[in-house]
Amino acid sequence: MNSTEISELIQVADAQIHAKQGRSLTLQQKEILRQALGGKRLKHITIEGYSDLTVQQLYCPELWKLLSEATNQKVSIRTVALVLRNLKEQSAGLEPSAAELTTHSLPTEVFPAHSSTSSTRDSAHQSAEVPPARSSTKPSNPASSRVRHNLPTPTYSRFVGRESEIAKLLELLSPRHGAHLISIDGIGGVGKTSLVVEVAYRCLQASQNLDETFQGFPSFDVIIFTSAKQHLLTCFSLLPRISKPHRTLQDIFRQIARTLGNIEITGINLEDQIERLQDALSTVRTLLIVDNLETVENQQDVLSFLYHDLPPTVKAVITTRRQGVFVPLRLSALSASEALQLIQHEADEKGVHLTQDECEILYQRTGGIPVAIYYAIGQMVSCYSVQYVLEQLSQASNDVTRFCFEHSVALVRQQPAHFILMALTFFASPIQRQTLLEVALPQENATAASSHAEEPFAQLQELSLVLQSQDGYSLLPLTREYVMAELPAYPEFEQAARERWVNWCLKLVQRYGGQSRFDWQTQNDVLEAEWSNIQTVLDWCLHQERYEDLCKFWQYLDAHIYLQGSRQDRLKCWGEQLEWMDWLIQMAKSRDPALAIKIMASRGWIYTTIGQPDGLAEAERLYTEAWSLNQTLAQSLDQQQRSLDLAVNLLVLRVHQGQTEMQPWLDHALMLLKQDSIPESKRALHLSRIRYYQGRASFTLGDYAQSETYFLEAVKSAQAINWQKVIHRSRNWLADIATHRGDYATAAQILQEECRSAEVSHDIYQSACCQQSLAQLAQIQNQPEDARRWALQALDNFEKLSMDAEADAIRTLLQTLAKSAPSPV
Repeated sequence: MNSTEISELIQVADAQIHAKQGRSLTLQQKEILRQALGGKRLKHITIEGYSDLTVQQLYCPELWKLLSEATNQKVSIRTVALVLRNLKEQSAGLEPSAAELTTHSLPTEVFPAHSSTSSTRDSAHQSAEVPPARSSTKPSNPASSRVRHNLPTPTYSRFVGRESEIAKLLELLSPRHGAHLISIDGIGGVGKTSLVVEVAYRCLQASQNLDETFQGFPSFDVIIFTSAKQHLLTCFSLLPRISKPHRTLQDIFRQIARTLGNIEITGINLEDQIERLQDALSTVRTLLIVDNLETVENQQDVLSFLYHDLPPTVKAVITTRRQGVFVPLRLSALSASEALQLIQHEADEKGVHLTQDECEILYQRTGGIPVAIYYAIGQMVSCYSVQYVLEQLSQASNDVTRFCFEHSVALVRQQPAHFILMALTFFASPIQRQTLLEVALPQENATAASSHAEEPFAQLQELSLVLQSQDGYSLLPLTREYVMAELPAYPEFEQAARERWVNWCLKLVQRYGGQSRFDWQTQNDVLEAEWSNIQTVLDWCLHQERYEDLCKFWQYLDAHIYLQGSRQDRLKCWGEQLEWMDWLIQMAKSRDPALAIKIMASRGWIYTTIGQPDGLAEAERLYTEAWSLNQTLAQSLDQQQRSLDLAVNLLVLRVHQGQTEMQPWLDHALMLLKQDSIPESKRALHLSRIRYYQGRASFTLGDYAQSETYFLEAVKSAQAINWQKVIHRSRNWLADIATHRGDYATAAQILQEECRSAEVSHDIYQSACCQQSLAQLAQIQNQPEDARRWALQALDNFEKLSMDAEADAIRTLLQTLAKSAPSPV
């Protein structure tokens, strides 16, 4: 066809659409028509600036649908030239033959609700006085004849979970819904095939009309299942399929023909096969399932057949690991509740005893991927121990990970998407796109990629290899294990990417960390949000013995680490830091003794604050060693300030140890404070600490007057440097003193103010202390209900912080309140 005729036919199409729908063809639609009329096949049609997948699977089908509705004839890439030529002849006064109209007109809808144009089509046939096409024959009543199907036998006795997905798929398959092409996509092993087979069997029950349970479900005369799946995962190994996979369009045609009982359809040329299949399928309601589309050899041909050549009597469902452009039903991993339900069901059915903890670990290791759950419990049935199976799930080379990810990862290997995927394994929690680009790619490539960042991330999402949330991108546990096993094959990439990863983290903590640990607002929400990723970097640096990097991390994060203990589980958050801090101390003793002393003081302070007997002993050892090491260094201002820090820390340690004799260290600290070399801010800070802990010691001895004096002095010194933490802690103790004096109104006012302040600053420790004081105040005032309410809140917060001694004290208070409660009448 020459360019002149192509232009004329495009004008005919544009005029017809404008006449029917009041709009014109877009530039993209005209370009598609130009290439199609020029003889290009679907897979060769391209538009600059758009991906081939978008053009071929979205824009082309939309254009054929638009032309079909405007011309009342079936339009596809194979028929568009003939249809437009007929229209051109009609406009010139030449009528096409009745045979041509019959051949190319759309069949009458069997599902009438699927299209709003069915009445238009009927009137078009009547006005042309064309005999009814064979597709207008009404399908037989499914209840009155046997339903033909070739569904595989289910591999489960009861389908567990996915109720919302089942309901959605049944809705899409209903004749009331206009969707004819449905895609179920998700990562390998997530249960796509199982879901569609389960729904197909429910439709089969409805079609056979044998069980009232399935009344109202979609019904079909024929249910056809084709699968291109090449391997099956069993509890023994990953096995190849014995039966031949349906990997080509011809394979799918043969399976359709066999299920219909029309073997004569096969063995003829492709176009005749399509026409005969259209004729056969147009007389029966059909559910066609194309399983594992990503391993089909000629996907474009199969998609073209599904898009353009199936009559409206057919509902087609494909399963694929790629996110499609059909009406999508996307499967993600099972929720925790559904996964645990499946684990328990499988274990009970197969006689495997699992404790609740083992069920939880199995869920965490599998990430809620059903095939991994089936595999793991099957292994246990095969006499493998629970512990062995759980350990094997963490191995990247196991059959489960190969089954789930081998094919998908191969599609992006050594592309930017692959490098992004491998870099994502560095991060323990979701991470933003720009950070991933910076870590995964060299700076020049990352800068260039940032303007075209959509493509690699779209590839990974399309293959269901990554999870995306508002917090960023992350991986399922099994995906992480498989991709991490890829890293050794790319040592140069890993080395360079790890360097970029550490530098990203250093820049982050340098920007948001580095404040004084005595600042009330030191803890930064950005650092807290990224803490699991920061911790992963710290662990890796420790494993690689990166001394310089860990020194920088400690300097920037010391304050944040300490103040974490006011807001979360102290044993957990501080315990993670003690190991690398100890290694850093040992390295710094010979390289930088002054830094070693500072880290020893910080580590000792953590043990002191935790307050457990073994920790207090370790704190004393650290302080004593640090003091001795400091005395060996040359006299300097820094050396004097380190001596002051250690003297005050040892004084505080005595208070935590319950020792009232702290005079030697107190005298030493006060002497050092008098030196002119100590800055005023430093003097005020340490004087606040000293008076605060003197106040606590006096309170313990019952000397409330002296205690009050010390706390007031602590508040005064802290106000001079705006040290809010000491101000609020001291006021809490002043409220307790007011309670002991019987000034309940003053105590209540102070405590209510401090509770509000602690809530605003998210200081769980301060909240717990206030609540404890309010409970004691209510107890003294004979208000047992209020006392119990405050005590329970304090107990909850102390338990969150893993402060066992304080929690035990609250439990004792609650027992006292329970004993004093009046007996029920």
